[in-house]
Amino acid sequence: EYQKEVNDLRRGWLGKSRKKSGLKPHWNALSRLSRYILITFFLALSLIVGTLVFNPRAAFSWPDAVVLGATFLQSFLVLFVVHWIFHKSDLSLDAVIKFFAAGFLIAVPSAFLFEGIL
Repeated sequence: EYQKEVNDLRRGWLGKSRKKSGLKPHWNALSRLSRYILITFFLALSLIVGTLVFNPRAAFSWPDAVVLGATFLQSFLVLFVVHWIFHKSDLSLDAVIKFFAAGFLIAVPSAFLFEGIL
């Protein structure tokens, strides 16, 4: 369903067709799962920040929000530098989102487990 858009973007990056600009072509080149992952991420982030702002009794403070934001900012910055700048035509953004989500799904429980043991 989305492979044609991915190939169009890849050919544009390689200079073999007219390059499309903006975020719309990238959104169209995402699978339904990647769109769900992105929407869920932004909704969860909005819910966390909303809880911080509107619930004064929350056990989540502004320093916690800064740490959360810095954690994701660091991850997204690495993804931006590696994927967007250097290897844009090697791997689709759809695959990058899925790999990032799978890695996050594996790494978070592992980190909790190892921190609990140590």
